[in-house]
Amino acid sequence: NIRYVPEQLFFLAYFICIVFIVIVCFKTFLQTDFVLWSLALFMFAMSLIVDREIIKADSDHAFWEDSCKFTGIVLWSAYYLRTSMSFIVQQIQQVRK
Repeated sequence: NIRYVPEQLFFLAYFICIVFIVIVCFKTFLQTDFVLWSLALFMFAMSLIVDREIIKADSDHAFWEDSCKFTGIVLWSAYYLRTSMSFIVQQIQQVRK
């Protein structure tokens, strides 16, 4: 049996997780390029806004929604790749000292 879980419950869970991660890792978060991360979240939010038709899109509704999601994924990936490389470089530099 598949049970119905309201979509809003998932969005609430995502929001709680994001807030928790930012609070726990705040100092580390500020040392990263958090602007990329913020832009990724903004694009995901824009995707939801277009999906809910809060902002009316033209006949290419799906295009705009998917474009926002894709841009969010690219920005999020760029953030994590950049942050990971930065920490790897720091670790290598510490080992060489």
